[in-house]
Amino acid sequence: MSNKYKVLNGDVNALELRMRSSENKDEFRRFQTVWLRLSKGLSVKEIAQVTCYTESWVRQLHSLYRAGGLEVLFISKKGGRNNENMTLEQENEFIAPFLNKAKSGGILEVSEIHTTYEEFIGRKVSVSVVYLLLHRHGWRKISPRPSHPKSDEKVLESFKKNGQKSSTKLNRKP
Repeated sequence: MSNKYKVLNGDVNALELRMRSSENKDEFRRFQTVWLRLSKGLSVKEIAQVTCYTESWVRQLHSLYRAGGLEVLFISKKGGRNNENMTLEQENEFIAPFLNKAKSGGILEVSEIHTTYEEFIGRKVSVSVVYLLLHRHGWRKISPRPSHPKSDEKVLESFKKNGQKSSTKLNRKP
């Protein structure tokens, strides 16, 4: 371990204040890793045992603090729309004309929405992106139940009236 790693300077009071005002357990533990190093002089192995972090993550947090200060320890929350093309407000604005068309009885075509979407964001995207957008805003495909093109209503009705009532296998007695 190099001597440079052993040197960690910072304001212990500011760390204590941030620890008290932390919003969740994980944020508290990130500040605690640096605080234990500054105020108590604990080793990386001891800090890892106290905080239940791995030694490599403790070293990485110390390095982040050394490079960027206290604000670097505010790591963004996990998950979310990290690769979004538009914000939800922009998506609502984008979908509004199509929604008006659907309300007036028009048929929506995904290919039309897809080309408009690509023009809006300025690059090519997969069609699945548009389907996900539609799903996110509560749209679904509603279509009538299909029927055979050669079906005849008269034949169907006569079968319902005169057809076999039940299978012969079901009427057998053991």
